[in-house]
Amino acid sequence: MSLPPADPQPSDPPASGTPAPDETGEPQRSGPSRNRILVWIIAGGAGLYLIGTGLYGILVK
Repeated sequence: MSLPPADPQPSDPPASGTPAPDETGEPQRSGPSRNRILVWIIAGGAGLYLIGTGLYGILVK
């Protein structure tokens, strides 16, 4: 005995991953959050440091 699929409720988020519109009808803020941007900046800086010190070590040697 199988059950029919449940109908999505209005409170469920959209399947596409897009944010739901707010009261004014405009979609909520899209794009990466500030924390994610900060993590990418820190990781990029660490990567540039490693590449820079590696190239310096190769050139000085």
